[in-house]
Amino acid sequence: MMHRDIKPANILIDKGTYKICDNGLSTVAMKNPHLKEKFSCVGSNLYLASEVILEREYNSSVDVFAAGVVLFEIIFQATPWPSKNLKNLLQRRNN
Repeated sequence: MMHRDIKPANILIDKGTYKICDNGLSTVAMKNPHLKEKFSCVGSNLYLASEVILEREYNSSVDVFAAGVVLFEIIFQATPWPSKNLKNLLQRRNN
C-alpha cells in the first residue's frame, strides 16, 4: 500500500497516537508493469520523491522519503528544499 501524500497536514495526533489520514491518493502497490498509479506524479510537491516528480516507476519507499522530509521539518522547522514549483525543487535537490 502506498499513501503517496505523507505530509504534516495528513498526520493526526490524539493522546500520543499518531494516525495518517486523507487516503484519497492511496493505492495498492502491485507487481503489474502497466499500473498507471506507479508512474503518476501525485502528492504535495515539497514531500515528493524524485522518482515521482520524474514520473518514473516507484514503490512504497516514496512514503518513507516523505516521512523523512516531515521529520526534517519537525526538527529544523523548515523543509529541506523550499521551492515554488517542481522544476525548482529538482534543481535545488541536485545542488
